[in-house]
Amino acid sequence: MTHLYDNNLNFLVSLNYEYEDFIKEPSKFYPEWKSSFYATQDKYNNPVVSDGALREKTREELILIDNKCELLADGEYIEQGKIIVVPCPEGLLKKKWDRTAHVWGEGATVEELKEFYFDLINKYKAEILQVGFDFNGHQQKCREKDLALLGNAIAANEDAQIYSKTPVSHWSFNDNDVVEMSLEDLKHLRIAGATFVQVIFTVEAQLKASQPDILLEKQDFIKKVNELSTVKCFKSSI
Repeated sequence: MTHLYDNNLNFLVSLNYEYEDFIKEPSKFYPEWKSSFYATQDKYNNPVVSDGALREKTREELILIDNKCELLADGEYIEQGKIIVVPCPEGLLKKKWDRTAHVWGEGATVEELKEFYFDLINKYKAEILQVGFDFNGHQQKCREKDLALLGNAIAANEDAQIYSKTPVSHWSFNDNDVVEMSLEDLKHLRIAGATFVQVIFTVEAQLKASQPDILLEKQDFIKKVNELSTVKCFKSSI
């Protein structure tokens, strides 16, 4: 195909001829042809002459020369013949661009911010409990099944006292960390777990009572837990 434009860059017609054939004898294929016209292999929606040939206008040319401001993206405005880009700041849940003031703002409602913030806290809380706490260098998880198994182990050891002065259990902190534990050791582990879980809930309550912060990170939650508790988050929580 060959596409024709007049000297004012108005589109004329598309011809079903090869460009190489057309350009040799334009008048043969288009009798109204003038030397001031343009023939191109590509069709342009917004043609401009550059170095004697036609090309498509750039987005910047359309905005700055043709004044097509509707092409400006959020975060852009025109000043002194240039397109100025304003980076969107962090901390916005639903970024909103003010085209008049040329500033970014928060588009989310108070309830949307609060819901997002609470979801973050709940997510981090679950992940930290999943990993658990450090007990003498061992990782103790705080899932419901872990706490139930611990309670059963303590009860079994208490029952075993009838038959043995020093009952012991082989407690599995994880698949590769099995430790021989006395009844007192297991009780200390349970107390540590109760302390840890209580601090987790305390930090959760403190965070939810504070101003919503959508940039809250899990490390922020962990830091608060470790500050308040003698029982620390296991290092792989970080």
